[in-house]
Amino acid sequence: MNRTLKKIILIIWEVMFVSTVFLMLAKQRVWNVFCSKDFRFENAGYLIMGLLICIIFYFLNRNFGERIEKFLRRWNKVLLASTLVLLLISQMYFSFGGYFESGWDPGVIHDTVSYEITHEYQNIDSSYFSRYPNNKLIVFILTSIARTVRFCGIKNWEYALVVFQLILAVATMFLVFRVSFAITKSYRFSWAAYSIACLFVCISPWYIVVYSDATALIIPLLIIRIYLLSMDSDNKFVRLLSWFLIGVLASIGLLIKPQTFIVCIAAVIVEILVLLAKRNKQILQEAVIRLFLLVAGVALFNCIFLYSIAPSLHIENDNNASFGYQHYLMMGLNSETDGIYSDEDYNYTLSFSTKEERNEADMQRFKERIQSYGIKGLMYHLCRKQLVNYGDGTFAWAVEGNSFNGDPKWAQNSSSNLVRSFIKPDGSHYENFLSYMQLIWVTLVFFLCFVVFYQNRVLGFNSDQCIVLMMLSIIGLTLFELLWVNHFFCVLDGYWLRTPPLTEPVRNAAA
Repeated sequence: MNRTLKKIILIIWEVMFVSTVFLMLAKQRVWNVFCSKDFRFENAGYLIMGLLICIIFYFLNRNFGERIEKFLRRWNKVLLASTLVLLLISQMYFSFGGYFESGWDPGVIHDTVSYEITHEYQNIDSSYFSRYPNNKLIVFILTSIARTVRFCGIKNWEYALVVFQLILAVATMFLVFRVSFAITKSYRFSWAAYSIACLFVCISPWYIVVYSDATALIIPLLIIRIYLLSMDSDNKFVRLLSWFLIGVLASIGLLIKPQTFIVCIAAVIVEILVLLAKRNKQILQEAVIRLFLLVAGVALFNCIFLYSIAPSLHIENDNNASFGYQHYLMMGLNSETDGIYSDEDYNYTLSFSTKEERNEADMQRFKERIQSYGIKGLMYHLCRKQLVNYGDGTFAWAVEGNSFNGDPKWAQNSSSNLVRSFIKPDGSHYENFLSYMQLIWVTLVFFLCFVVFYQNRVLGFNSDQCIVLMMLSIIGLTLFELLWVNHFFCVLDGYWLRTPPLTEPVRNAAA
C-alpha cells in the first residue's frame, strides 16, 4: 500500500476524531444543537465512567489474559453459537413486549406493505414514492416476507418483519466477531468487540422500528467480510467472484440505504493504493477484471430492480415529482436546523411545479447560503453538524415526528411495562436508557482517536488493508453527512432518496 497516501488517510482520521471528541466534550451543552438531548451527565462524565470500566478490563486482561485466551480458543464455537441463539431469543421476547406502531416514514412503509398484501392498491400513497422512490426496495423485501408468513398461516406479519430485522442483527454480530478475528487473530480482542457490539447495537430499540436503518446495517460488514475472504484466498476464481458479490451487495445497499455504498467506494480506493505501491502488471490485470466484475454486479442488480422488482409493486411513478440532490444540499446548509430536515425548506422546494424549476431554485438558495456563511461561518456550521452526527449515542431516538403511534393489543407480555419504561420518553427509566447508550458511545468515539497507533501492531498485510478500508468508509460517511442534510440522503439526482420525516423533529426531545 502506498505509504504516503496511507499517512494522509491516517492524518485525516486523527484530525477528524480528535476534533469530534473535543466538540462532544466541550460544546455539547454550550451549543445545544438542533435535536440535542438533555442527558443526565455531561459527556466528560460518561467518558470518565467508560474509562474506569476499561481500566478494570485492562487489568483483568493483563493478569488473566492468557488464561482467557486459552479458554476462548477451546470453547469458542460453543460459546459463540449459544450466545447468538440466546441473543436472538431475548431480542424476540423483549421486542414483542415493547413493540409499538411507528409514525413518519416507517408508518408509510408499514401501510404500503399492508395494502400490497391485502390488494388494496388504491390506498397506496404513490405521490410519496414518486417524490422519494428509494423506499421501493425495502417495501418489496418486507412485502415478500409478509406474504410468506401469511402463506404459512401466521397472521401477525407485523411482528414477523421485526423478527426479520432481529435475525439480520444477530448475523451482523456474528460478522463483527469474524471480521475482528480475521484482522487480529486474537480471541480476546474478537470477543471484546463482539460483546460491545451486542451490548450497544443489539440493545438499541431501533430494531423495533421496521425500516431501512436496521435492515441495511448488515451490508457494510458483509462487504468487508467478503473483501477479507477475497484477500485470503489463493483461488483466482474465488477472488473474482468475491468482487462480483461485493458489487451486488453494494447495489442492494444503495437502493436501501445509500450511504452503505461508501464501503464499496472505499474498497476500490484501497485497491488503487495497493496497485500504486506494487506496480505489477499481472496484479494490474487482475485488478481491472475485479473492477469490471464489481461494476457488473452493481449493474446486474440495478437491472433486476428496474425491470423486475419495481414493476411488481403497485406504485405509480411520477418522475417529475422527485426532489434532486440540490434540495438536500440546500437543506444541509440551513443554520436554523443545523442541517437537519427543515419544514420551511421542504415547502419551498415543493412550491415549484417542475423538477427543473425545483432544482434550479434549490441550487440558487444553496449558493446564497454558501456566500452568506463565508469560510468562518461555514466551518462553524459544519462543526455544529458534526456534533449532531456524533453527539447522540441513541442516534436520534424519539426525535422524528410521531415516533410512537400506539401500542397494539397483541404486543403484550411480562416484559412490556419494563421495556416501554426504558424506550418511551415518558418512561420511568428513560433517562437510564439514554445514559447507558451515551456512556458506551462516548467511550467508543474516544478510542477511535487511537486507531492510528494500532497500525504498527497489526501483523499481516491483509489486516492493515482492511483497517484502512474501514477507516476510509467512516471518513467517507462522515463527509457525506456533513455535505448533505443530516440523516437524509439522496443519490443520482433524486433517483434514490432517503426520505425526510413527515413532521418536523423537535428540539430536546428527551426533555
